[in-house]
Order: sequence, then C-alpha cells, then structure tokens
Amino acid sequence: PHTGAAPGLPKLAAGMGNACSAKAKHQSAVVKQLFDRFADDDGLMTIKGLVQLSKELNRVEMESEVAANYVRKYSSGSEGHSNLTFDDFFAMLLHAKIPAFDAEEEAVINTQEDLSHPLTHYFINSSHNTYLKGAQFASLGGEVSVDMYAQLIREGCRCVELDCYSAEEAPFDPVVYHLTEALTGGKLLVKDIMKVIADALPKGHLPFIINVENHMNEANLARFIATVKHTFGRALVSSFSDWRGRSTSDLPPPQALIDKVILRLKTKGNPSLERITAMQNFKLKKPGEDGQLAHHSVSLSAPKLKKLVKLTAHEAAAKGPGLAAAATEADSDDSSDASTDDGMLDLDDCIGALRYTTRHVTRAYPSNTSVWSENFDPMRGWELGCQIAALNLQTPGLGRDLNAAMFRRNRGTGYVLKPPWMRLRAHDPAPSPPKLETRTRMTIICAVPTKDYKASRFQEKLLDLYVRATVHEPFAPTGRGHRHRTPWIRNDNSPIWDADLTLASEFPEMAFVRLELRDLDQASTDDDIASLACWMPAMKPGIRVFKLMGTENVHVYTVLAVVHPAEVAVDHKV
Repeated sequence: PHTGAAPGLPKLAAGMGNACSAKAKHQSAVVKQLFDRFADDDGLMTIKGLVQLSKELNRVEMESEVAANYVRKYSSGSEGHSNLTFDDFFAMLLHAKIPAFDAEEEAVINTQEDLSHPLTHYFINSSHNTYLKGAQFASLGGEVSVDMYAQLIREGCRCVELDCYSAEEAPFDPVVYHLTEALTGGKLLVKDIMKVIADALPKGHLPFIINVENHMNEANLARFIATVKHTFGRALVSSFSDWRGRSTSDLPPPQALIDKVILRLKTKGNPSLERITAMQNFKLKKPGEDGQLAHHSVSLSAPKLKKLVKLTAHEAAAKGPGLAAAATEADSDDSSDASTDDGMLDLDDCIGALRYTTRHVTRAYPSNTSVWSENFDPMRGWELGCQIAALNLQTPGLGRDLNAAMFRRNRGTGYVLKPPWMRLRAHDPAPSPPKLETRTRMTIICAVPTKDYKASRFQEKLLDLYVRATVHEPFAPTGRGHRHRTPWIRNDNSPIWDADLTLASEFPEMAFVRLELRDLDQASTDDDIASLACWMPAMKPGIRVFKLMGTENVHVYTVLAVVHPAEVAVDHKV
C-alpha cells in the first residue's frame, strides 16, 4: 500500500497491543518523544516550538500571540512564563481548549455544504418522541416535557415529533402524550409546544419539519389547524406545487426554504388539513397511484428497513419514476420482523431503495417495543438514503453518538448532503461509489476525568479502564468487526496506555469512529463510562483531543491520541 504520509509526523514506537492488563504509567513515552522534538536545547517548549508543532503535526497555522497565551497560562516557570516543561505541556494538551488539537478539524466540520439540491438529497437531524424525557412510560421513570423541543432545536435538530390526541372537553385543544396519558404520566398542549418551537428556532434556520402522529377528531383538528396557522403564519409551507426545480418531481432545495416550517402527517382526507400540509405521510404506493410522489413521504420502523429494500428491489433497473410492482404496507410496526442487523446488506441490494429515497422523504424510527426509549443504529437507515433517521435523542449510546457526529457537519445546521452515489435519479445508471480500503493508525495515549465527572455514579470507584474504538460505516455490521481496544489498566482513573489501534474502513466518506471508555467488570457486562463518535474524514493526522460524553451528554472524560496518516490499500469502484 502507498501512504499519504504527513511531513513532520514521526513514526512513533508501537504501542502495547491488546494485552489483557497493563501496569499504570506515570508518563507517556509517545508525548515525550513529540515534546522533545520541538523543545529547545534546555528541554523546554517555547512559543516558537508550540507554533512549529501545530504547523508540522496538525497542519494548522497557530498565531504566535495565540500560542503565547497558552504558554503563559500553563507555564510553571518563573522567567516570564515564556516556556513549558514537559508536565506543563502535557497538562495544556489535556485541559486547554485549543482548536488546532480538536478531535475533528474545525475547517472540515464547518465547511458550508451546497444547499441547492432537492430536499430529498439531504440527511436531516431528527428526533423521535421529542416530548419524552427518558423512558416511554412514567412507571419506568419517563416523563413529558415541552422543554425538550427547545433543547433539541438548540442542538441542531430540524425534525421533531408530536403524537397528537383529542382533548375531550372544550375548547378542544389537542394534547400530546405517548399511547395513553396514564401510562405517559402527563400530557402537553399542542399550542404550548408550537410556541416553544417558534421561539426556539434561530433566524435563518434551514427548513424545520414537524412530524405529527394524527389521532385527532374533527373538533380537535380545527383547533390544531388554527394553532399552527396562528403560530407560524407565513413561515408555514402549505404546498410545494409552485416550486419549479430541475424536474417537476423535485422537492425544493433547503436554500429556498430558509426560515420555513413544514408539516408532515396523514391528513386522512381532511381538506382544511391538506391545505396546510406540504408533506403528507403515505404508505408505499401501488402501481399507478404514485402521482406526485416527490411530494409524498413514507415512515417505517427500523425492523422494517429490510422490507423497504425488498419492496423497492424492482427499482434497481427502473427506467422511469413510477413503481412497477405492488407494495405492501410498510409503515406499521411489527416486532416479529427480524432486526436489520441480522445479515448485512451490500450496495447491490440497496440500488432500488437508493432510487426510491432520492425522490421520497423516508423516515425510519425505533420499534414501538422500545419501552426504554432504546435506539437503532442510524447507519442502517442512512445507508439506504433515508433522510430522517428519527432517534430518541434523550437516550445515550451508539445512536445518539453517531447522530451527533453526522450533524456537527455543515456548521451544525441540521442538514448534510448525501454522497453523490446516494442521489440517484430515475434514469441514472447504478451507482459506483469510490471504495477506498483505508487503514488509519491511532495511538491512544491516556484518559483523564473532567470536573464534571464528579457528578457521575463512578466518582468514588477505582476503575479498570480501557478504550474501545469501532468504525461504523455503510454495509458493515453494527457492533461487530472493525473494532479494537487498548489493554485495561487496573485501579487507575487516569490511565496512560500509549497503545496502537488500527482502524479499517471501506467507505471513509460515510464512516464514523466511535471511542468508548469502559470499565472492565469481571463478573458482568463492562460499564460504559463515556463515549464520542467522530466523522472519519475530519480526523486529520496529529495530536488530537477527544472529549467523551457521559450519559447526561456532558463532557466527563478527555482522551488524548495521535492520529497517523491513513494508508490507502485499494482505490476502485464497487
């Protein structure tokens, strides 16, 4: 294989592999080697040395005055605080907020993407059961809160959900809860939620989608319609019929819908509701019934994603936009369906689904049996081109981590453009995405707790810590393969490993690396302490600081690592 070696990043000594246990270290040999390379003759890191280190290792130009501020803050010396000892330097890496050392390169994450494509060509940051805090039922510790809408909007969510039911008494203001008010432990008024949404949306936001489960009678629907009109006024998109894009079936692009709000629901033949609903939610259509298909969207639970592949298989060779075979109802939840993780799909299986999701807004959501608000792996929806992988964003774990990594991109606006091979039009040939078999070596140096770690349930416990790194990408199994770990170190809450992990990927443009800090438990399942996922193309070579989040979505642990240049073994089309 050939490498894209970064000039200035030295070949470091190999780490400790995957031994079962290791003794705690008091100093990182890897960081010491890097420090010595840029230190002066007295063994101290000067302002000039820090500037040079940033330029050569991380390829980021750091201004001398910026470097001087870091040196002054962390220097323990008495001579004008103009240099750093090794201990000073190590502390600075772990505790200073230095953009040049961020886990993901800021310039990559904040690149503004093209917003001129049809709406169906984007992944959208989406929430399921937005009104819930915790589990689905009060008996399991769950509750409903209108504040969840404001919180998630601030975090970049641009598609939320309301399960709307009828109020039994005048003035018939519809209410929101999950299945039954008694099980949910409370209810919210739709008018209160709509006001919170309107107040929380920032000026200049990309289109905001309100997904509604419609369980309302006629009297409540009238109040719902009045509330929506009063709250959003001219911002509400009532129809896409006036849009003239590159073809008559295209939805408008996000740039044409800035500051707009879109309702997505089943209108059930109500003419008044149809007049304010631009995105009706349908089942997969039968032949000859697809009409204005690009204006329609479908929903299906995560266990049904493979059914979407089966029902759209005929579209792999389709020559036009119409569906050529009958489709069964795919939007009902059936827990008897096999999990989408049982037997992986490959690209050839998914051509029909990719054609379908190029024209239809497709929403995948967790199974109704997820009473603890568990999530599915959103990659299983994204690999099929599903724009909306709706997650319980209040629930920590893989789903929330991958979602956060995906939507930090494009300046956190909530929209990310799909790769070209996922944007198939009716007459386009089968896609040929670049398949780059890459290997990226990471040296995991150490982990240290933050002050917020004190709030965790592990604060009084000595831990046997290790880091597990997993690559998540299309057409690869969830939680199996592409996974490596450091040794575990006994009874040390600030361990130093200097351990090498090699991460393999075949679709790096859609790949994410998830780091998990875990506590070994010899008697039962290992405890999850903190985790973070990063978009692989943004993990540039150099010293990198990974801020791992705890269950409350707060930064509780910092992992320091060196990312080495990727080795590209094969570059071909699939």
